[in-house]
Amino acid sequence: MPTPVVDDGRRGVVRFVGDVFELPGDGVGAVRTFIGVEFNKATGQGDGSVEGVRYFDGRPGHCS
Repeated sequence: MPTPVVDDGRRGVVRFVGDVFELPGDGVGAVRTFIGVEFNKATGQGDGSVEGVRYFDGRPGHCS
């Protein structure tokens, strides 16, 4: 299976698909579905957690 590539050329693996309640929803407060990616290189902002809630295990600085 090929490694997914995001539109800016970074490569990684999808580690999570689902609702993230800690992030803002749409204008009426609905929760949005998010995709968590762990990149091959340290080009992300996080580690698979959002505001202390773990959504997937990822290397620090490799996830978004």
